Amino acid sequence: MNNLVKRSKSESKDKVILSDIYKDDINIAIWQRNLSNELSISAQNYLDIDSSASTICSVIKPTNANRLLSQQLPDFSFKDYLIDDITNIIDMFCFLFDLKQAGLRLASINKAMCPRFHIDHVPCRLITSYSGTGTEWVYNQDIDRSLLGKVDNPFTDEIKIQKLNVGDVALLKGESWIGNSGYGVVHRSPSIIDGKKRLLLTLDFA
Repeated sequence: MNNLVKRSKSESKDKVILSDIYKDDINIAIWQRNLSNELSISAQNYLDIDSSASTICSVIKPTNANRLLSQQLPDFSFKDYLIDDITNIIDMFCFLFDLKQAGLRLASINKAMCPRFHIDHVPCRLITSYSGTGTEWVYNQDIDRSLLGKVDNPFTDEIKIQKLNVGDVALLKGESWIGNSGYGVVHRSPSIIDGKKRLLLTLDFA
């Protein structure tokens, strides 16, 4: 479909796989994981009380993440499970990229937030879904980038669309990663199925 060099994914059930994002030929690194029952319940409880589909945005440090999240999130059963998991992911993200802080977004979503395939003009973004459906993405060689933003779906072959699972923690290289201009991961928000809201966490450099 195009002449772009193939850039691959790296995935494993071991979280150390995320360090593969530093490899030149890797554009997306995926830590495959299953959420515990308690964490799944916590996420659903949060969605159940957040009827307005709100978004929490914050610049947050590993050292104060737990305290700030406790203040920003409303009270609900099993709240600590969600806070502890997000705190651990923030700590991991900042350690991996030698950051003192990260830009956090925790979004309760009742419609596709970014329904068109697009790229992010950031160095690297962490994405994980706690509930609903996972983010969709495609390999460079499977898409015509000249169509991005012009049509809802620049695809003739739906089977080539890749999907993250709920619980997966993924690092997606963006256009601003050094040496990655023209290769940022093409992705989009999935459609909401049967009205089931998503709970999405993203982390960015800050």
